[in-house]
Amino acid sequence: MPKIFHTDSKNCVVVMEFLGDCELFEHELTTTPLSQPLLTNAASGLGAFLGKIHSKTHVTQLPQAVSDE
Repeated sequence: MPKIFHTDSKNCVVVMEFLGDCELFEHELTTTPLSQPLLTNAASGLGAFLGKIHSKTHVTQLPQAVSDE
């Protein structure tokens, strides 16, 4: 996971470290034979991450002034 340096929730900005030498997940998925347990684990982790992001940013969770924009 990248190191988070700063967050600005008002402007929806996250400043994190650059991961220039890291292999893209998309590249790994399309070029490397992956085991079923690894794929299941990756899908589960990605689903949990997306669910958390969605639940925290859903319009029903935002202040009324923000959700009306």
